Amino acid sequence: MLRYFVYALIFAIEAVTSVHSQFYYGLVQQFGKNRVQYNQFEWGFYRFDRFDIYTYADNTLYPQAVANLVFRNLKELEVILEVNLEGRFQVILFNTHGDRLQSNLNPDINQPANSTRVILQGRQSTLLLHFTGSYQTLEQEIRAGLARLLLHFQMFGDLQPAGIDLMRIHFPDWFTEGLISYLAYGNDERISWQILELHSRNAFRRINTLDADLARLAGHGLWSYIGLNYGRGVIKNILFTSLIHRSLDYGIEYVLGISTKELIKRWKLSNDKWLNDLQNYSLPNQSIALLKLHSHHSITALDPNPSLNQLAIASVKRGKRYVHLYTFKTGKKKRLYTSGHRSYEPPDHQLPIPVWNPSLPILLIIDEKNGFIRLNFYDFEEKKWTKKPLYGVTKIFSASYSPDGQKLLLSAMKDGRTDILEYDIRNTSLKNITSDIHTDLYPIYISGNDWIAVSTNRTQPPQPSKEPHPELRPENLQIFHRKQEDKTTLLLASDNKSGRPHKLKRGTLIYSEWSQNLSTTFTLATLDSAVTRVDTAIHYRYYTNTTPLAELPGIISHYAPGPDSSTLILSITDRKGRPQIILQTIPDNTSKTNLQPFKTHQLSDTPQTITGIRSKVRTPLYEFYIDDYEFDPRLIDKYRPTGKSRPAAPTQLQAPSILSKIQPLARKQEDVKLPPRRPYLLSFYRDHLSFNLDNAFLIPQYQPFTGRPQPHLLNPQINAMTRITVADVLKDYKLLLGFRAELNPLAGRSLSPNHELLLWFGNHKKRWKHEYTLYRRSMVVTGNQPVWLRYLTHEGQYKAIFPIDEVRSIHLSPSYRLDTRIALAREANSLQQPTEYQHFAILRASFVHDESLSRGINLWTGFRYKIFSEYYRNPLRTGSGLFTAGLDFRHYLPTGRSAIWANRLALGTSFGPERLLHFLGGVDNNFTPKFDENTPIATTQQYIFQTLVTNMRGFFQNARNGNNFALINSELRLPIFRMLLQRPIRNNFISNFQLLLFSDVGTAWNGISPLSPENAINTTIIDQGNLRIIIDSRKDPLIASIGAGMRLVLFGHIVRIDYARGIEDYTLLPGMFHISIGFDF
Repeated sequence: MLRYFVYALIFAIEAVTSVHSQFYYGLVQQFGKNRVQYNQFEWGFYRFDRFDIYTYADNTLYPQAVANLVFRNLKELEVILEVNLEGRFQVILFNTHGDRLQSNLNPDINQPANSTRVILQGRQSTLLLHFTGSYQTLEQEIRAGLARLLLHFQMFGDLQPAGIDLMRIHFPDWFTEGLISYLAYGNDERISWQILELHSRNAFRRINTLDADLARLAGHGLWSYIGLNYGRGVIKNILFTSLIHRSLDYGIEYVLGISTKELIKRWKLSNDKWLNDLQNYSLPNQSIALLKLHSHHSITALDPNPSLNQLAIASVKRGKRYVHLYTFKTGKKKRLYTSGHRSYEPPDHQLPIPVWNPSLPILLIIDEKNGFIRLNFYDFEEKKWTKKPLYGVTKIFSASYSPDGQKLLLSAMKDGRTDILEYDIRNTSLKNITSDIHTDLYPIYISGNDWIAVSTNRTQPPQPSKEPHPELRPENLQIFHRKQEDKTTLLLASDNKSGRPHKLKRGTLIYSEWSQNLSTTFTLATLDSAVTRVDTAIHYRYYTNTTPLAELPGIISHYAPGPDSSTLILSITDRKGRPQIILQTIPDNTSKTNLQPFKTHQLSDTPQTITGIRSKVRTPLYEFYIDDYEFDPRLIDKYRPTGKSRPAAPTQLQAPSILSKIQPLARKQEDVKLPPRRPYLLSFYRDHLSFNLDNAFLIPQYQPFTGRPQPHLLNPQINAMTRITVADVLKDYKLLLGFRAELNPLAGRSLSPNHELLLWFGNHKKRWKHEYTLYRRSMVVTGNQPVWLRYLTHEGQYKAIFPIDEVRSIHLSPSYRLDTRIALAREANSLQQPTEYQHFAILRASFVHDESLSRGINLWTGFRYKIFSEYYRNPLRTGSGLFTAGLDFRHYLPTGRSAIWANRLALGTSFGPERLLHFLGGVDNNFTPKFDENTPIATTQQYIFQTLVTNMRGFFQNARNGNNFALINSELRLPIFRMLLQRPIRNNFISNFQLLLFSDVGTAWNGISPLSPENAINTTIIDQGNLRIIIDSRKDPLIASIGAGMRLVLFGHIVRIDYARGIEDYTLLPGMFHISIGFDF
């Protein structure tokens, strides 16, 4: 069956004439994801003593707030880790998540597919930040970035590129990423609950083989357990000891006195106890499962329609955004809206935003496309979409309709602030309701268009303010009257963080609060008023009644009112980790949950008066005042120093000294003076420096065909390749210098006659990417040749890349190539040889689709492919022309326990007056390549170039040849030590060691099919005098191989060792070894 399948693929090649995939050398291909610049920004920066802040914001509020947070948190983290950061670092500010994804500063998501060495990343001194609407979240992101810088500095001693370091320290992700997460987020309720949820599903059973996200959460839980039980002071000791001895096991055991295995065991027991305690909050048999979404979905919003018979569910899955519509009566779900594409970039969890119109059967979905905000209105009666852009704001965080359905109340970013704005749908006009530095999230109308409820961190009434310091406290629910000049305000405040409020009916709403005991409390709030006095006008006293409804275990981020007053719609996670929507019944008797009783919060119309503040202030842990501390008298007597006695302690403590020791609950930020803004000037810094050993070319090219096979042109000697790259701060421009030289002196001519030089410049500032390349190659052919020849290749290339999105791109590249053939002067005969010149005008085009994700060295998931076409023509000769076309498709399927099943399909063809000769067999980057001289080459074909097609293990190069080829590779990659060992693997060699089982099937031919008479492999001609003997060999054009191999990481290079046995004419051939270097197949 496989044979017929391959033959079927062969005939498909004839249709591939307008696409492009260059097989210049073996299986080397250029894939990769893209950065798409939809918008252009005018950058500037603020220079401080220790760092620079780069921003394109046209205001100073955002940079000022970031500068304050960086200064304070840098000092705090330096004290925690006991390290003084040396060197300047850069803070790059983006307004939104979408703007950040457009930047070239994001970590490179592409593993170098044409390099045999694991290239170390460049500058580690950049913090990328974007604003999510909450300054608490912004501070956490800043702490995460600073913790990463400090950890990198402590491990490697520098923020600059590390260069070549063969003794790099390799700690598991849970150790490093978990520590960064713990230092950034601390005991954040959402993360703590997520860890407990995963623990309940036994997701941390094999902690050293977890994916990056799970490993980060497991490490966060472990470091939190260490800080809680041993004190945060031991963190720096564990880290320092582990670095000194290059062993985390030694560091943990030396500092804590227990092994890593025992530490993990105790942490899991602690999680079990916590889960058991949370069972006291459970409400069994009072919830109904409505629906489950597929795995990898993350719910971002729930919004029921005004009739409470349908529910809009917004979610994201691997970069794609969805809105599903669920009908309560039928229990069915249908997909209403989709945007985006599959991607492994961190998604924006604030999109899409579904909002129901209260008076019309219209659902509004707010989304972003191509860098702009889009309002998508779906009319259920007419069943059609109406789409319109929204200008004037940078980002929308939430939205709600006015009672008449004519306006939208937005929480949006404008001028660097998160404000409440009112958007008139008909007039497309925006009006600010608040305008200050404080956070305003989830605003809703609760009584007509006058009273607004919002989740905010302010403690004062909304008013214009130039205060650059936002209050870093949990968001609480605030209710205010928008039209009163004094903006009388009612604040329902506590130390718990309030979630999104939902309006139930006029003057009534429900809101949630998260507590540090990992529970969510739902409270009903009703706005009411009473007459206080009557003079020329009626004066009112406003108040709210709050009634706790239920306290449920866990941190519930997304909820909505149910179809009746006694139910809530909740988003939870089931035992298998899939998002689930449930209908939770609120019990009639709330006393069982030990909730707080009914409360009344009042506010009058007195200007700027706040009353009725409900607070549950927790005593800070480990906080005491030394002037008010009483030591045990027995300890005083035991440790009393001899000699002169100390002065007696004062018998009465003065009030000023007491007040001077009291710290406010809300941390006061330091006042950092913002320096003058400087324009961004282009300057270059070293990005990375790499050395690799291989026998590939600096840039892939077809090699000239001179009428007979010349393997030395296909297989240069293995030698060192050096690349030096410099880039600007924003990495919009890059300059690369590459060179390689073989130390093979040619007497009287050159110490290195075989060499390559490359100069490359890339302009990636805008959506259209522009790349310019100058290349020179020199190769001398000596050996047993009667005439020694030198081949020179010069090529100038321009490439334009248009990214359709982050995973798809179109490449167009015109270039000009000059090949020179020089006979070296050794004798009189060689002096008569003319110098030959070949000129080629080249046009290349390709389409790349890459949705693969790297899970480790030589381990991917997903798929990627490239289709291409190119045209060569000698403008100085008539009748010249070469067309090529091809496809390279690769698919990687996880098979569990870190194993990957990788498959590759490669097809290639050439046509026109001139042809390209494909040599099938062997592997690329082989240490000892061998060429099969016995395989004949069709002399009737007008070949001008030759190339190598791999992998076809079990055969030498040129096992088959022709102007067409088809090839299938299949490998099962087993990182055996990762799969077997459940402890951290410190040795890089052992950690990346892989066993392989593989099979290759392929063929190369001329003509329409491999059975065509043009194929030289089927015919052998023997001339003896007047006799010509023609032998029809009837060889099967299809060859295959099976075998096993290993992948090793030695000195930063991937070494491939394969043993294969070829199959030809249904005969199993003797086995052979292939030793090479390179990634992937």
